Amino acid sequence: MNHNPAPVRRMNAPAVAKTFSLLLVVLAIQILPARGQTGTDDPVPAPGEARLMQLVEANVIGVHAEELLLARKQDKGDPSCWPDSPTNAPLEALAACQSPLLAAAPGTVRAWAAGETSAFEPAKDLQPLLAAALPMSRALPVNVFTRYLEKMVPAHPRSHIRGIANLYQTVLEIERDGGILQQLFAFYIGIELPVYVGQLGLPGSDEDFLAVGRQLEGQSCPSPLDLRVADRQIAGRKTWNWGEKNLHLGNAGILTNELLAEPDVAPLIPKTKALPTERVAIIGHSFTMDLHWPSPSAFVPIVTAMFRANSSVQFRQFQAGGLTSRISIKMLWRGSPRSCFSWWQIGAMKTAMTLTKMGEDSGPRGHES
Repeated sequence: MNHNPAPVRRMNAPAVAKTFSLLLVVLAIQILPARGQTGTDDPVPAPGEARLMQLVEANVIGVHAEELLLARKQDKGDPSCWPDSPTNAPLEALAACQSPLLAAAPGTVRAWAAGETSAFEPAKDLQPLLAAALPMSRALPVNVFTRYLEKMVPAHPRSHIRGIANLYQTVLEIERDGGILQQLFAFYIGIELPVYVGQLGLPGSDEDFLAVGRQLEGQSCPSPLDLRVADRQIAGRKTWNWGEKNLHLGNAGILTNELLAEPDVAPLIPKTKALPTERVAIIGHSFTMDLHWPSPSAFVPIVTAMFRANSSVQFRQFQAGGLTSRISIKMLWRGSPRSCFSWWQIGAMKTAMTLTKMGEDSGPRGHES
């Protein structure tokens, strides 16, 4: 019987290293959670909160890309928050990726988020934004406001907090009120996320928003956005008001019903019904428009709604924000076949002619008219 031990084969150093590396990979696969159960960087997250977070973060990234371009255009902002890379071309492409996401049918997006059968295409409309992996400093206004809300309402899902922070991030850039901001409100309401802090149980007086502005003062890096205490107060007020308007908690329809129910208005209703056929053309700036944040609505859409009992009297508003008299003549009076003049010719009004003559005589003005 041979009692001599079998010879031991020694592994060389490269073989040992290879075997050890393979062992680590196997352990890592066993330890890591399955795909779809982690944060917002997973391509296919689990239904519910993780998918809602992907939708919100994609919009945060899209808005940030646009604001990075703004920082470069203004040559303003701390480089640690507003770096020079990536270059403008990929940033512009990234900002453009947000449009199809916001244009997606709310029902399909909501169904996808819930894990239901849906025509929504995340690979096309969502992942390009998430894959960008833009660096975002903790000192950016959107992240500062996120931390504030997390502190104030810790029990709420992060998607609720981050979605409102995204709206706050957007409203700080005043020129985007009538465009992407309204699309974001519609998007978040469509997927049943809250859109203003009142829905989280926080107060909403002007004094409350001023206090928030003071609390956040100095926490954000220098920025192309206005971040003074008063600017943050207005941002809070605007987000609240826009939220209520978009949720139809205060708009022209509600005010019209309340006014028509007033005893002093009741005698006027038969008179409005008796008016002959008339066309009323209104040329106006943002204060005559329903798309206006300081109040639930404006005079023109409210009066238009009050005449709904008499279809013979037609109102049509030709409108644009920041409208001056000369721009109104160029753009709205005779600017196209769909202009005010083309519509007005069918039932011309002396008041409209007078308005145009005044505009032609007045020339450019330094204020809206």
